[in-house]
Amino acid sequence: MGGRRSYSMSSFISRKGPDISAKKANLTKAFKREDLDSITTASVKLGLEHHNLASIFIYSEKLLKRIDQKYSPDEVKSVEEIAKKVRKDWVALKKELNIYPDNTINQAVIYSVSSYLKKRKG
Repeated sequence: MGGRRSYSMSSFISRKGPDISAKKANLTKAFKREDLDSITTASVKLGLEHHNLASIFIYSEKLLKRIDQKYSPDEVKSVEEIAKKVRKDWVALKKELNIYPDNTINQAVIYSVSSYLKKRKG
């Protein structure tokens, strides 16, 4: 039984726009150096220009605030298992907020929240 592949940050960032290559390169370099200040700065610059990335961060935070204590890290064996549960919470939140993001945003929000919930300490 195989799992889904994870989505890379580049799949959420449009390749169009002024100076995008330099901004993506700055973010990649910051990750390699593990420089938190540079990661934050580069992420914000990309997020301001790319609605999908900003939406993923915002929606993930809203969903996480809503369900942070709902699931125990020991409750499930894998990110895929918890994603099935998180998906139901995401559908409810979308209805409540009356938002209709595209499939890319949906998958990214579900995966990022599920990953966080699985990796956190109990």
